[in-house]
Amino acid sequence: MKQHYRHAAQFVNILIIFLVAGIGTLHAQTIPNANFEQMRPMGHAKVTDVISPFTIKLDNGDIIHLMGLDYPDMDFHDPGRLSATAVEILKDFLEGQIVEIYQSSSPDEGRINRMGHKLAHLIRADDAGWTQGLMLQLGL
Repeated sequence: MKQHYRHAAQFVNILIIFLVAGIGTLHAQTIPNANFEQMRPMGHAKVTDVISPFTIKLDNGDIIHLMGLDYPDMDFHDPGRLSATAVEILKDFLEGQIVEIYQSSSPDEGRINRMGHKLAHLIRADDAGWTQGLMLQLGL
């Protein structure tokens, strides 16, 4: 059983090396786009910080929780390798970028979590790259 876990850990380490090495070579045509016509556009803002693999800070002070993402090794006290890699990828992809913010079309639900963070999907303004789509495409 221990050998199975060792092989799985080696696979994850190799995957992370490829992901980190490849993020700089992503081209606009490989970044997923999405149709958010059913969601409500909430404007544009500049990303100032990636707080966690789920959480982004914008220049207008808003904290965004990226909807639809989950990391199996996420522990806020001791994040696993996939979660740590996700943070690095998000920093490379988003920091300093202008993003379009999309939230639920319902004004009464699905917009804010219990911590007051806005639940949203983010699209880079320059190439329409969908943040959550990229993370899913990379297998994170």
